[in-house]
Amino acid sequence: MRPPVSPVEGISRHAIERPRGGIRSHARRARKALEAQAAAAAKAQFDTQRKALNETLSAKDNELAKFRNEELALRRQLRETEEAKKNQDVEYQRKL
Repeated sequence: MRPPVSPVEGISRHAIERPRGGIRSHARRARKALEAQAAAAAKAQFDTQRKALNETLSAKDNELAKFRNEELALRRQLRETEEAKKNQDVEYQRKL
């Protein structure tokens, strides 16, 4: 059986147990704050990477559109050249 607790011992035990609970709640608050900070940092990094990728994609889309326009112009020029050659051949045949 345990010896009776003196009032001084009870106070000191209470004084010891109370801060322990305070330490736990402080640790919980600190952990939540660190988790929030880590989440905010991860979101900021994600947003930065997403913005950079969107800019890269936009630049590549613009470059692709430029090449498509150039291809269309070259195809048009080729078609016009072939038609001119065909017309020239027809004119030559008429003269003969």
